[in-house]
Amino acid sequence: MKKLISLALFVVVVSGVLLGTEQEKRDTLKIYPFPEITVTASRVKYPSTEIPFSITVEDIEKTAFKSSMRLYDMVNTLPGVFITSRTNMGYGVGRGSGGSMSIRGVGGFPTTRSLILIDGRPDVMGIFGHPINDVYFLTNTKAIEVIKGPASLLYGSNALAGVVNVVLKHEYKNGLHLSLPVLYGSFNTISAAMENTFERNGMGYNLTFGRRKSEGFRKLNNTGNDSYKSDFCNFEFHANLREKTRVVANLYKNDMCLYDPGQVDNPRYDNWYDIRRAGFDVTGTFKAKRTSSELKVHYNSGKHKIWDGWKSEDYTAGVMLTESFTFKSGSNLIVGYDYRKYGGKVLQPMKVERNVVENSVFAVCHLKLLNKIAIDAGTRFVTGDVVKDMVIPAMGMVYNVSNCFSLKAYYSKGYRNPTVSELYLFGSANSNLKPEYSNNCEFSSELRLGYLKATVTAFKVKVSDMIQTVNFKNINVGNFESKGIETSLIYIIPGGHLYLGGYFADYSNKIAGSPDKKINLGFLYHIKPTITANVSGEYVAGLISYKDPYAYGPPVYVELDPYFVLNGKLSFTLVKNLEILFAVNNIFDTNYETMYGFPMPGRNFQVGLKLAY
Repeated sequence: MKKLISLALFVVVVSGVLLGTEQEKRDTLKIYPFPEITVTASRVKYPSTEIPFSITVEDIEKTAFKSSMRLYDMVNTLPGVFITSRTNMGYGVGRGSGGSMSIRGVGGFPTTRSLILIDGRPDVMGIFGHPINDVYFLTNTKAIEVIKGPASLLYGSNALAGVVNVVLKHEYKNGLHLSLPVLYGSFNTISAAMENTFERNGMGYNLTFGRRKSEGFRKLNNTGNDSYKSDFCNFEFHANLREKTRVVANLYKNDMCLYDPGQVDNPRYDNWYDIRRAGFDVTGTFKAKRTSSELKVHYNSGKHKIWDGWKSEDYTAGVMLTESFTFKSGSNLIVGYDYRKYGGKVLQPMKVERNVVENSVFAVCHLKLLNKIAIDAGTRFVTGDVVKDMVIPAMGMVYNVSNCFSLKAYYSKGYRNPTVSELYLFGSANSNLKPEYSNNCEFSSELRLGYLKATVTAFKVKVSDMIQTVNFKNINVGNFESKGIETSLIYIIPGGHLYLGGYFADYSNKIAGSPDKKINLGFLYHIKPTITANVSGEYVAGLISYKDPYAYGPPVYVELDPYFVLNGKLSFTLVKNLEILFAVNNIFDTNYETMYGFPMPGRNFQVGLKLAY
């Protein structure tokens, strides 16, 4: 692995320096097909060429049928990110559920070490500390930003492995507009939504509501009940109160009923989950010539009922204040304050109410030197119910050798607070638990040469004080190390582009839901201005799974077979306001699993229709 890392970095660095030097003289006349992307997950908007940490931005603003897409399906195509799944729709919650996210091998069951953000606000289940995967619909999404590596400097707890930030859209076409996307597919799967937008003179809104449901392929084959139904509603409102002041409000509500089909050799037919989630955030921003202020108040809550008698109510609430100062050189100083309170109450089988409070202050300096070098350095100071006086540092540097070649280095520390469940619930609870910690070092190079963009990143992540259950007691005892390389290549061709991404890693010990090899490929081509074809594939090897995800006690692991899955889409714009989609998933009808005992569906189909005015 060390030789592979060294060779990959050497080839990209040498070629980049040589080509970059040769092209320096003609850069001013060059037309670059890769626009400079502005990243918002850094708490302040920066060009991606000035950010030292690994971040990927997926622009999905113009995706016609995004209301039918799952957030995790979008991020699963990225190198270093992997999501487990157990059926064709719906992830579920609790033991045996899918949707476990791994970033660079650092995962969890359920996912508690990667943080989901909605427009920069954390969205987690207050008692168990994990995201609710089936809540995230992409109806009003502008882009998805994924930070690989600890991001606790910017976002605190749960960002131990990385962050996924769903960036919502806050500007629409002028006037009143309506769109109706509908998809129907195999297993009687239906996804339908209605989106209404309005924009005039700096004020507007987006109102979307819809339903997703499926009978499930396991239920239709009589091998377990995996049916799913979800009703959702999202509302966004924004207004420019004055020339420099803006207010944005986001609200969502989601009611879902889903079933856990169990492992195929022990199928389940009545393991239902009734989950009701709601949340909101209100953000006020004020921008002056060289200063920017943002105040965000956020809250999300849920009511969960489960077939085994479990009933609970949870919440996460907080306040986020960010102040940014920009100097004449283009450098920035960012200071901020975060308050977060999370917890809830269990109604059955016992009655318990607990919460945890945390306060943080942080400062980040973004320094630009000679128009070629950008340096980031910052510290977060944390105090609260779990830990007192904790310091979380991060620092990195970007060296833009030329307009087409960059070198980056970054170090960051992350942490995850123990959840309310780990601290106070069940017989294994331990109120003396400490946070889990991670340390990440990475080096990357990026080459942007004409219609080619190539990136190679070498990383090493160490996780310590991992919370594990030993002799029926939660204690900080686990350690884990992951090291490897990530590669991505995008090549633009007339009418489309090609994509190839790779992930190759070594792990210090077995961990479920984290393959050590993953290759993603994609091909998008506009056959005509009105016809677009899209093919995507994924190869996975070295994937470990729990042999019995429902079992308590020391885990027993099993390695799953490698697999390759290919998907295809074809979309037609018949007239200005009418679009049709045909999709085939698992074209080769591959037999595969991402969780042991949960076979994934074979070849299946979708057809969609979207009307808009």
